[in-house]
Amino acid sequence: MNTFLNNAARSVIFILFTAGLLCVLSFIISYGFELLLSEYLDVRPPGFLESAGIVAFVYVIFFGINFGNKKCTDKMAASGSKNKIVQRNTVESTGSSCAEELSSRQKRELCDILAKSCGFESPEK
Repeated sequence: MNTFLNNAARSVIFILFTAGLLCVLSFIISYGFELLLSEYLDVRPPGFLESAGIVAFVYVIFFGINFGNKKCTDKMAASGSKNKIVQRNTVESTGSSCAEELSSRQKRELCDILAKSCGFESPEK
């Protein structure tokens, strides 16, 4: 069991799994293209190495996009902006503002909360 926990063993297993998956998918693409599409299209089917190139290209594109999305999501989570929904209240046509109805203590608390969420230091009280 300790063999699977070792970093080198996990790396070898990952490489063998990825290489096997590459071979299987390359065979499926080359053989499937030959069976299904060669009758309808007037082009030669891709060879095994060409199919491996197609699979490798799709792998790089797919995991590159996922890596980029993960980095963006991690940065958003670190900044504290993930899964926050901003709700805005519209001011009625009477012209009254909700901020005018707050006491001075509530205004200071609101100012502290806004400063903290925007990344600023809270102003002097």
